[in-house]
Amino acid sequence: MKSLKYIIILAILLIPSITHAASKYWVGGCSDTTWSCYNAGTTNWGSTSNTRDNASHPQSIDDVFFDGVGFGASNSTLSVSTTTKSLDMTGYTNTLTHNAAVTLTVAGGGVVFKLASGMTYTLGAPATSAITFTGTTGTTLITTATKTVGKTTFNGVGGAWQLQDPFITTSYLEFSNGTFDSNNQNITVSQLIFNGGGTKTLTLGSSAITATSGAGGAFLYALSANSPGTITANTAVITSTGAGAVFSSIVKDWNGLSLVFSGSGTANLNSAGSTFANVTKTGTAAKTDILSLNANVIVTGTFTVNGASSTSRVLVQSNTLGTPRTITAANVSISNADFMDITGAGAASWDLSAITGGSGNAGGNTMQALGDAAFTTATTTWWIQGASPAARNWSDATNWNWANGVATSTVGSRVPLPQDDVRFDAGSFSSSGKTVTLDMPRAGKNIDWTGTTNTPAWAKTTATTIYGSVTMIAGMTNSGTTNFTMEGRSPFTWTSAGQTWTNGLAISMVGGALTLQDSLISSDTSQSINLTNGTFNANNFNVTTANMRINGSLTRTLTMGSGTWTITGNGSNYWNAGTVTNLTFNPNTSTIVLSNTTTASKTFTGGGLTYNNVTFSGDNITVTGNNTFNTIALNNAGLGIGLRL
Repeated sequence: MKSLKYIIILAILLIPSITHAASKYWVGGCSDTTWSCYNAGTTNWGSTSNTRDNASHPQSIDDVFFDGVGFGASNSTLSVSTTTKSLDMTGYTNTLTHNAAVTLTVAGGGVVFKLASGMTYTLGAPATSAITFTGTTGTTLITTATKTVGKTTFNGVGGAWQLQDPFITTSYLEFSNGTFDSNNQNITVSQLIFNGGGTKTLTLGSSAITATSGAGGAFLYALSANSPGTITANTAVITSTGAGAVFSSIVKDWNGLSLVFSGSGTANLNSAGSTFANVTKTGTAAKTDILSLNANVIVTGTFTVNGASSTSRVLVQSNTLGTPRTITAANVSISNADFMDITGAGAASWDLSAITGGSGNAGGNTMQALGDAAFTTATTTWWIQGASPAARNWSDATNWNWANGVATSTVGSRVPLPQDDVRFDAGSFSSSGKTVTLDMPRAGKNIDWTGTTNTPAWAKTTATTIYGSVTMIAGMTNSGTTNFTMEGRSPFTWTSAGQTWTNGLAISMVGGALTLQDSLISSDTSQSINLTNGTFNANNFNVTTANMRINGSLTRTLTMGSGTWTITGNGSNYWNAGTVTNLTFNPNTSTIVLSNTTTASKTFTGGGLTYNNVTFSGDNITVTGNNTFNTIALNNAGLGIGLRL
């Protein structure tokens, strides 16, 4: 029997050890404050409150407690990534430091994650001091006690999570699997991302959600094609306060959600034809605020756009020039706004002709059956500049009036709209030495300086779009290096009057044409002349520019005529016809002179087109494309041309 007893004891000893779920209490006592501290058998953990019995470090099946009782009233540091079943810090009043590049994973389902209001929670880095929830059963109740947490991820198939109080992170919240219930609590995040391939249910209730990111076009919200999900009925509002925010989703019906864009720059609503309760774009003091749509949008409540002033306006546009987007709205509330390629539909009245600050028609719009009458009536605005200051801004409404050359009581309350003609004449400048500073992103339709006296200066400090013709005069000067875009949608003209154009010049005229009335000389070395849409007709006049770009895929026509085209720059855009899709190219009897004689690299990207006469100067020139030339001239001894067909 004694032998049998020893055999039984030996068998028991050989049975593999079984780890059981346990409660782990923070009690300190090890040589440092880290969760993983182990020194000569000593740990920071106890199996019960205020008991230093050197329990093992928390495991994925353990419930972890910080109760602040006795030995538990000590600081703690999460220094290595750790997985627990739950975390309850009720009663803890010390500091928990969550180091950078460390993830706390809460793997339990139907448990609690609870921080304490009296504690201090310190993040090493918001983006990497992370919390991940992976439970697959039950509903985990989350209490953050208004502490700012790091990046937080919810990703557990079949799991559910419910907020118990407001949630704040300066990083992002990502939800990939299971059920997320905001429980009507407010949420503040950098980015809100509902993404991934898992099946999800999203319950937002009446939560006010603020997303602060936006720099560089960061996502406010992302839901991709591989991310199925159910959106329950809600009255939640997502507000983006960052610049350049993006709301991107494939969800068709957001079931009561409202969107508010309050940051500066371009807010991109990439909605795949979605339905929202309300959509709002609130303008800022910037003059370049835009709401850009990549698809049609349905608004069951109110579509609201409010520019900050008649100068700081909001442009509502399609993200693709010439491709209209339809906004179907029950109501609209709009002030200080311009529109481009927008179709207004639904029960709302799209008569914007008398709105505060006026409504601008930048082309391609259809506001129900109202046509152009939906917008503020186009007029001619006249510049009146007093004795001082010598330099005055386009954006100053007091410089404009509606009476030819006379400062009267008709001084304007707004700057020119995209549909307004702009005139300078003999009454515009009381003396010489005056400067008009163009600081508006949309300057007007036809800009005409004919008849102007006293040799004014035209300074351009803002990238600007013109929707008609430009007529300069010899008795003026112009300056600036910003980009200047022509977007008129019918035939318009360009008159230089001997002026050297110092800005870049982009021609993007859907269905329109820009025809020169005299020679065009552009001295800008960074933007040059760029034809992306419409027709550019040199009308047999000479053209001088640093670089010429005609590559792209939009419908465009270049008619070169009989003039000489002098290209003075270098680099990859020297002459760029890299993509000639939808390009009609008429070389006529023109001569292209590539005049840069330096050894800088210069690439003539011919696009396989047929050219008339081309003269190459300088060294280090590469010609690409299966091109045809009437004549090629080499005007430098020792010229080296690399031909790459």
